[in-house]
Amino acid sequence: MLTILGCALPDICDKSLEHYCKTGMEHLAERLDIKQIRHLDKFARTGKTLRMRAARILARLMLISRLPDSARLCTDANGIPFPENKNLAAGFSYTRQASFCALYEGEEPCRRPGIDAEAWGERDDNVFANLAQLKSWLKLEAILKARGTGLAGAKKDPKTGLLVANVQLDAWRWKFLAFPGHIVCIAARAEQELKPASRWMQAANIL
Repeated sequence: MLTILGCALPDICDKSLEHYCKTGMEHLAERLDIKQIRHLDKFARTGKTLRMRAARILARLMLISRLPDSARLCTDANGIPFPENKNLAAGFSYTRQASFCALYEGEEPCRRPGIDAEAWGERDDNVFANLAQLKSWLKLEAILKARGTGLAGAKKDPKTGLLVANVQLDAWRWKFLAFPGHIVCIAARAEQELKPASRWMQAANIL
């Protein structure tokens, strides 16, 4: 089963958001490996990166809420988080407004799903000329995340300024989904069409 979880960041002042992050980390303390904790600590607890920190904590809280009580979130050799249980696989994406998590749950081991999200009107650089170009970018980044390379597997096109990568599309399946204020793409290696369930959560109900 493939599920896409989404949640808006709490609409609260920075002081309250700092407290939300602190409480979130207390809930996550026993469920994250040390590399995950160090990754989150790269984002300052105050100032400009506070919302980035909050988005990453929120995504992990969403995932943990769906895992067995004993399952921990570990980190692979590329620094990418994954559930300790071999029959679970997950991926994250963040915007300035929300967090998203793709979770695969099955009886057989699964390759990690990749997910990428964009908030409507969030970018101010007009980098995408139209919806088709935006969808092309979302699909590419979702596949690169599922492949395990992320943006390190892409290079900038000197003509368009957009990132491009060699991807054999016939090896992948992808699907676009709409969430409040966002468009999301999920990608994974699969023989059949992806049919993910989706759930929009409330931050206040996750902690």
